[in-house]
Amino acid sequence: MKCPDCGFNQKYANGMRCGKCRRMFSLDPKKQKMTDGKFLAAVRRASYQGTVKFTQNQLYAAHAERAMDPKGCFWFASIMMCFMAIFVFLQGESQIAMVLVIGAIFVFGISFIVVPPCLTPNEFESCILKWHSDKKEIEGLIKFPTLYVSPEKWHEHDIYDYGVEQILIVNRDILVDMFVLNNRHAELRMLVVAESGYPDYISSQVNRLLADRPDLPIRLLHDTSISSTDMQTRLAKLEWLDVADHPVTDLGLKETDVYRLKQTENFRRHYDKCLIPVDTLLLTPLCNGLTACFANESTFAEEIAKGASGGESTSASFG
Repeated sequence: MKCPDCGFNQKYANGMRCGKCRRMFSLDPKKQKMTDGKFLAAVRRASYQGTVKFTQNQLYAAHAERAMDPKGCFWFASIMMCFMAIFVFLQGESQIAMVLVIGAIFVFGISFIVVPPCLTPNEFESCILKWHSDKKEIEGLIKFPTLYVSPEKWHEHDIYDYGVEQILIVNRDILVDMFVLNNRHAELRMLVVAESGYPDYISSQVNRLLADRPDLPIRLLHDTSISSTDMQTRLAKLEWLDVADHPVTDLGLKETDVYRLKQTENFRRHYDKCLIPVDTLLLTPLCNGLTACFANESTFAEEIAKGASGGESTSASFG
C-alpha cells in the first residue's frame, strides 16, 4: 500500500507503519478493505480539495463514485482477443479464430455481471469510526447539526440581504448545515430550513417572510424514503409554518431519479429500496440540479429527463 504522507509504496507485510516516514496507518486493507490513501482521496473529492464541507453520505459517495470499475479491463481483453482472432484467421487457423471470438464474447458478457469493488455504507462507516478512534480528524466532515444558536453577527435583515427567492424545506437537519456552512443558501438565493423547524433562529422568521411575499415559492427536498404526498401533508400540519396559499413544489429525490443518475450506479445497490439519502450527491451536482429546478420551475425528475434526452438543462445534467 502507498503512504499518503511520503508516497512510499510497501507491501502489507511491512505492518501498519510506513517503512519510510514511520506514519502509523489507521485502516487495515484486510480488515476494513480500505487504505489510508484511498480514504483520504475520498475526503479530497468530497471536499473538492478542501474547499467545502460535506456529510458522511457525501464522503461515502465520493469513495463509491471512484471505485475502480473493472468493465474497462474486460472490454480491453475482449477487443484484444478479437484482434488475435483476425490475425490467426488470416494465418489459416479458422478453428482457433472461432475459439477466440467465442472467448471474446464471453469476456465481454462477464463485464456486465462483475460489479465495482465498492464498500457498503456500513463498511465505510466502520472506516470512519476507526479513523476517529485513532484520534484523527476528517477535515470538512459535518458530523451533526450545529446551527442551534444563531451566529453572533447574524441579524434578521440578513435573510433579505441576499435576495431570497424561494424557501427550501429539507427532511433532515444536517442538510441545512450542508447548504449554509458552504454558503450555498446565499448563492442560490434560498432560505433553507428543516421540516423539524431547525434552525430556530431561521424558522422563526420564515412566516414573516412568507407574509411579506405572497408569491414566494416553497420547495421540498428530501431522501427517497420520503413520500412527496406525506411530506406535503405534514407541512400543512406544522405548528411553526404557515404555508397558506404559497406554491409548493416537491423537487425529489425519488428512487427513479437515483437510478437515472450515473453518479449513483456504483453504490445504489447497497441501499434498501427507497432509502437513498439525497446527499449521496456531492455538493456541486446537487446544487447544479437545484439551480436548474429553480430556473425552470421543474423537479429533479424533469431535469434528469432533459439530460437523458439531450435537451437543454441549466444543470449540465447534474455534472
